[in-house]
Amino acid sequence: MKVSRNELTSLIKQALEGCGLAQGNYESAAAAMVWAQMLELSPFTDVDISLQQCADMRQAQIQLTPTSEQACEIKLVGQVGGARGVTALLWGQSVSDLIEAQMLHNGVCVATICNVRDPLLGVKPMQDAQAKGLWCFAYGANPGCPDIITHVRAQANQPATEIIQYQLLGGDTMSTTELTVVYTQSEAEYRRQLGLHDHANIENVIEQITPQQMQTNYDGSLSEGIEFPEPLFQRLTHLAANVLVESSAQSRRGAGA
Repeated sequence: MKVSRNELTSLIKQALEGCGLAQGNYESAAAAMVWAQMLELSPFTDVDISLQQCADMRQAQIQLTPTSEQACEIKLVGQVGGARGVTALLWGQSVSDLIEAQMLHNGVCVATICNVRDPLLGVKPMQDAQAKGLWCFAYGANPGCPDIITHVRAQANQPATEIIQYQLLGGDTMSTTELTVVYTQSEAEYRRQLGLHDHANIENVIEQITPQQMQTNYDGSLSEGIEFPEPLFQRLTHLAANVLVESSAQSRRGAGA
């Protein structure tokens, strides 16, 4: 089915709010989800898993722990439901802001984000950081395929991000429940960090999504509607109903113009 950007954004915000997420958290999560879907990055398999654990995660807090002068670990504290399903809710604008704050203090921040499986939902906050003149990259293994890596690069003064999916060689694998994210202010440090991260040395490319392809997908979604699975749309609609109130004389007095 096809839906508009505003319709889908509103629905996802209401669904996440209906699951108990706080204002700000559900807004940034919805923005990241819709952005990725408009670029046809298809993040909604993990989003569907995420919705199953919203009730457990609503009490969790994001914790940043420095592991060195330029590195840190970011994870949820107080989460009941385990590692699965954190993708859409953790890897969003609030986490990007934390990484950026650390980067501004030290010139570079290398963050390990725990319990997150998909760097594609980070495209939106990384593009926002890119627009500020920052250099960023993120990479992580695909769920169920620890030797298949998705790598996102956002370079300052470039038109858009680049996404590359590739296979590790020599039997190497990577954890499927964490991401490595690097933010820096200079191209020189960005290049140096790429060299330091072995898994960022891209070999055996399976798929590459160029900035031009993403822009074409975005324009098509904007003009023709966003392709979205109908069963998940109905599920979101059901969750969004949790934020509605029963009709009464008092509620009707506040409705409409």
